[in-house]
Amino acid sequence: LLVFCNQTLQDARPDSFPTTTLAALDTMFMLSYSSGLLLAGRLGDVFSASTVLSVGLALTTVAQMLFAVLCVLRTAVTWEFKMALYCIWILNGLVQSLCWPACVKLVGNWLTPVHHLIDDDDDDYDSASTTSEDSDPTSIADGQIGIVSPAHSGMLFGLWSSNASVGNIVGALMAAVALGIAGAYSFMKGIE
Repeated sequence: LLVFCNQTLQDARPDSFPTTTLAALDTMFMLSYSSGLLLAGRLGDVFSASTVLSVGLALTTVAQMLFAVLCVLRTAVTWEFKMALYCIWILNGLVQSLCWPACVKLVGNWLTPVHHLIDDDDDDYDSASTTSEDSDPTSIADGQIGIVSPAHSGMLFGLWSSNASVGNIVGALMAAVALGIAGAYSFMKGIE
């Protein structure tokens, strides 16, 4: 919350955001995010995955700006401020949940072998035409898209999809090290 609200060190005191408020925010975000994932997967099937991803990113940006506006307008941590914060936090979880399923679908389509993309009943498809010697080397060959073969697509997709978890762990470690080194200076404004 200090990051969203751009608060100084004197605002980072234990009574500014009670642990019950922080616990409620975390619970609301996780519930709205996980509920939104169920809906977002279906939206990615009904609408274009790139459209759902773009809308999700745009709405996430709006939700982040609402955090800043709310924190600029606040005078104290009142009941009204908490309710507004809860509502924005729920909205943030819902709109962020639009992004991950659409992103997974887009990358999954890119890594899917050709024989899964083509309808078996399609008589117009000639597999020999995609594997001819005189075709462009970057064109789609049977069972391969670009330079990613079906044998390696699972490993590549697994590495790509683990980036959020690894990033969260590394980010938490970096924040802990930064606080240990710079401590109070990390929360001060206007340091030149």
